[in-house]
Amino acid sequence: MSNLALRCTVAIAIMAACAIGHADSYTGSQSTTYAYPKLITDFTPQAHETRDPVSGLLHPGLGLTKTQLDTMQRHVRKGDEPWASAFDAFAKNGRSAPNPRVYYQAGWTEILHGRANETGNFITVRMAMDADVAFHQIVMWYVTGKELYRVNALNVIRNYFSITKVEPHWDSQIRWGIAAYKLCLVEDLLRHTDGNTEASRWTESDQSRFANLMKMGLGLVADPGYWMNQHQFATMGLIGTAVALDDKLLYQKAIERTTVNSAGQQGGRNGSIKWQMRLVTKDAETGQQVDTPQVQVVEMARDQGHAWIDPTALSLLAQVAFNQRTRVDPVSGFPSNDRNAVEVFDFLDNRLLAGADYITRYSFGEAVRWIPVVMSEGTPPQIGTVIVGPPRQMTEGILYNYYRYIRKWDREDRRFRAVAHAYESIFPEGDGGTDMQGNATLFYTPDAGLIQ
Repeated sequence: MSNLALRCTVAIAIMAACAIGHADSYTGSQSTTYAYPKLITDFTPQAHETRDPVSGLLHPGLGLTKTQLDTMQRHVRKGDEPWASAFDAFAKNGRSAPNPRVYYQAGWTEILHGRANETGNFITVRMAMDADVAFHQIVMWYVTGKELYRVNALNVIRNYFSITKVEPHWDSQIRWGIAAYKLCLVEDLLRHTDGNTEASRWTESDQSRFANLMKMGLGLVADPGYWMNQHQFATMGLIGTAVALDDKLLYQKAIERTTVNSAGQQGGRNGSIKWQMRLVTKDAETGQQVDTPQVQVVEMARDQGHAWIDPTALSLLAQVAFNQRTRVDPVSGFPSNDRNAVEVFDFLDNRLLAGADYITRYSFGEAVRWIPVVMSEGTPPQIGTVIVGPPRQMTEGILYNYYRYIRKWDREDRRFRAVAHAYESIFPEGDGGTDMQGNATLFYTPDAGLIQ
């Protein structure tokens, strides 16, 4: 039996055990299996779904829609699996605590030039961590109805209204991109839900000051030439800001940067779906056409610690487009309402999934074929000749839920099998940390994913 087949067999057994265990041990909100039921209050938060009449953007609709929020909330409160076990793990995260650590320091007013861990970088690293705190707090509020969580999320955002100046600094495209995406996700939920008290209301002043903060940081994520996964983090910040500002043109730019990024290198360091999940037709070392082209994750020639970000971040961006019901031209990748327009997930014949499949098979220990590729254009160009670094486990719950439940693909479909079993082997998906969103089991499992 191959390594992949063995891992897949183990994954199936784990899923079966999970289903049996959940059915036997969890009987609803009265269960003592999990600690979280004692957190749930009588108040049930509700999101007010709206589509902006000018931009056409849906709210809430950045990382989470009303349907996704309500599905999570309903099933967690009923004790249904897999949401119950996923939320139990989420609630145990330190950033989900009622008194989480916040890294903001009073007196911060300017984010200035600086090297690693100095001045601007020192602040935006902590701003990204605080954004993740706010993200955990607002999710805790939406599920439990406990007002303290909402107030905590609100206060984290209000802290950063003290910032009056933002300048480029070390890794600013990464750190600001991460912080802006999650802060905008939290803003999207605060703005389109209601708290129980006056102190927890999102006000017009809050919205104005938040918009100003996001505008100050736009220059940090505007360049289309960032290196591979850095491009994706920057695009996360760009698309979050676009939704928060209801800026249609900025949103369209972010979608095209996700799919093709025509303003970046056409190949090389480009972090878009088309160029990072690259269909390789020529050996960059020999210059010869290959007999059998294949899709590769280009950043795997750098290291696996960064390469795994590519399918994860691009999946998150594709999920935003799906939430917004945005389709794209099948060639240019620009938002389109034409009859031949496709989902971003499906763009270029499911290119994102093909790249995820490739790196996942490598993570399972399969000896995948590698064709040398240009990693960055120049004189001479930087060529990735081999895969660098040992395999590491992949978590791809967004792709899993899309192809399993939206597209209704069989989990044994050869295009989907590796990704499906990778997700099922770590089910439920855990936290994404500061950099990512994670928790796809909790957020994106639809009603059809109920474990009986």
